[in-house]
Amino acid sequence: MEQEEKTALHIDKILSKYKNILSVLVIVAILIVFVSIGVGYTLNSSFYWGLISVFPISLVGFNISGRLKKLRYLAQIRNDWGIPQVSKKRDFKAIKMLFDNAYLVGEAEDFIDDQTWNDLNMDHACIKTAKELSLIKVEGLEQYTTRLGELFKTSRKILKKARFLLPVEAPSSGSPADIVFEYLNIFFLLEVRAFYSATDEINRQISELQELYLILGELDALQSVASYRASLASFMEPEFIQEGEEGIHLEVKDARHPLLDSPVPTSIAISQKGVIITGSNMSGKSTFLRNIGCNVLMAQTIATCLTSYYRSSCFRVMTSISRTDDVVAGKSFYYVEAERILRTIQSLSDKIPTLCIIDELLSGTNSAERVKASEAIIRYLVTQNALVIVATHDLELVERLDGSCDLYHFTDTADATGLRFDYLLKPGVATTHNAITLLRYLGYPKEIVNRASQRGA
Repeated sequence: MEQEEKTALHIDKILSKYKNILSVLVIVAILIVFVSIGVGYTLNSSFYWGLISVFPISLVGFNISGRLKKLRYLAQIRNDWGIPQVSKKRDFKAIKMLFDNAYLVGEAEDFIDDQTWNDLNMDHACIKTAKELSLIKVEGLEQYTTRLGELFKTSRKILKKARFLLPVEAPSSGSPADIVFEYLNIFFLLEVRAFYSATDEINRQISELQELYLILGELDALQSVASYRASLASFMEPEFIQEGEEGIHLEVKDARHPLLDSPVPTSIAISQKGVIITGSNMSGKSTFLRNIGCNVLMAQTIATCLTSYYRSSCFRVMTSISRTDDVVAGKSFYYVEAERILRTIQSLSDKIPTLCIIDELLSGTNSAERVKASEAIIRYLVTQNALVIVATHDLELVERLDGSCDLYHFTDTADATGLRFDYLLKPGVATTHNAITLLRYLGYPKEIVNRASQRGA
C-alpha cells in the first residue's frame, strides 16, 4: 500500500507539472503572435520570424498535451484497477499507455507486468513456429501446414514491427554496437514505437492469431498422442456405438492400467444393468475401477486404449474414489461422499449415458444405514440412462441387490509365506476375506488376532 500511495502521488505531481508547462507554452505562443503582429503591421521579416518561433513551441505543446492525456488515462486505470494489477483486463490500449508512461514514474515493472512481455514473446514465438511447421512436408498434415503458411504470411508483420523489442532483463555486452543502439533507442524511442506498432498489428490480426494458436495447439496435442502411442507395446483404437443402436454398452478385452509397469489384463462386458465387484483387501477392486475409468477416458479423448478390444457407448464419466473429509469446510467423510454421489445423480441425462464408477459406497457411516442407503442409490442408478460399477466389501448389500446387478469378484490365497493375489476378475461373489490375516502379517499382538479370529468364527 505504501508503494502504491507513493506511485500515485508521483503521477499526480507529474500531472500538475505538465498542466503548468502546457499553460505557460500556450501563453508564450499567444504573446509571440501578438508581439509579431504589433511589431510588423505589414508582412515583414519580424512577422515571419514570430510565426516561425511559434511552430516549435506548438510542437512541444502538442507533445505535452499528448503526455497529459495519457497520464490522465493512467490515473483512470490506477483508480479502476489498482496498482500494479494490470492483468485484471488484458487491454492493449491500456497497456500501451502504461508502457509509454512507465519511464516517467520510474518503475516499469509496476505498470508492465511480466505477463504482458510474455504475451508479446509468445506471439513472436508462435508466428516463427508456424513458419517452420509450414515448411514440413508430411503426408496427412497438408491441411495444417498449408493453412499455417497462409497465416504466417498474414501475421509476419508483427515480427517486423517487434524487431526492436528486447526483454527487460536482456544483458548488454557493452560493445560499441550496443552503445550505439542504446543511443538510437533513446533518441528515436525505438522500443516504444515497436511496442505501439506490434500491439496495433496484433489487434488487427487477432482473429488470425487465434486460429494460428488453435492449429499449433492441435498439432501439439496430436504430436503428444503420437509420442505416447509410440511408447506403448500395443494399443487399440476404440469402436463407438451410435446412439440408439444397441442401448448402453461397454465391452473391453485385456484392459491394462496405463500407470502400472506389469498390469494384469482384465476383460468385462456390461449392458444395461450395473456391476458389483467384491473381493478381499488389496485383491484389485480399486485398481480395476481405475483401469476401466482410464481406458474409457482415453478412448473418448485421444482414441487410444490399452486393450485388445474396445467397444462402447460414449459416456459422461463420473467417479467416487479416494474420498476424504474436509476439515476446513467442517464436512465429515460421509458428508463429502454423499455430496459427490448427489453430483453424480444430478449429472444423469437422457441424452448422454453416464458411467458411474463408485468405490465403497457410503463407507463413512454406520453399517445398517449404509447398506440401506447404498441399496436405494444403486437401484435408482441402474434404472437411469447409466452404467454403474460399484466395488464393495458389504456382502449384505450384494444379497439385497441380487438379480439387479451382475456380480464379479477378485480372490486371494493365504499360506505360511503370506498373501498372494492373481488379480483376475471372476464371475460371482467373493468367497475369501483377509482382514484378520493382514493383522497377523503386520505383526499385531497374538491376543488381538486370536480374539478377532474367534469372534469372526
